[in-house]
Amino acid sequence: DHYRASVKRFGAYNLEACLGAGYISLYHSKEYETAIYYFQKSFDFTNNDSLESILTYRIGIASMRMKDFTGAKEALEKVENNPLLKDSVILMMSEINAYALYDYASAIDQFDYLIENNINNSLSWFGKGYCLYNLSNFTGARECYTNAINIDKKFAIAYYFRGLSQVSLKDSLEYCADFDESLRLGYTAAKQAVSKFCKNN
Repeated sequence: DHYRASVKRFGAYNLEACLGAGYISLYHSKEYETAIYYFQKSFDFTNNDSLESILTYRIGIASMRMKDFTGAKEALEKVENNPLLKDSVILMMSEINAYALYDYASAIDQFDYLIENNINNSLSWFGKGYCLYNLSNFTGARECYTNAINIDKKFAIAYYFRGLSQVSLKDSLEYCADFDESLRLGYTAAKQAVSKFCKNN
């Protein structure tokens, strides 16, 4: 297994062997439970705060990839104030809160941080729009989707969701144009929206 391979490489059952096994499991073989096991085992061999933060962060990544979103959030919250990891942690937590745990208020705060710090801007604007849409703030959602589109003119799904916001705002001229553009850019789900909402436009 990965641990034995790491032991063979590093010559002992030690921190390096655990780190190697965890790294291989997470990033190469995609055995996420195994990765978590070895990262947790690594704590037995270190009391270095920086390394422990990185291990906890990687446990969060592995948990997220195996769709244990609650476990991922718990791990990431432990290291969210680490200045070296903060931006990456907030980026991951915003996605977990918005798309998996439906904690829209927390996600909006996180997307705002990302936007203010110019991190992943088109996707951050989209994520904030998604949250506002689900909170029935359709005007705010439309503004966010527009900002995402202004950054990335080929952001097909943003056109689609802006179209849905326009539907809720009863602006038929705008939503049909958005659904058409989303479909033109390859987002096939927009085809159903065109058929449903734009038959007579």
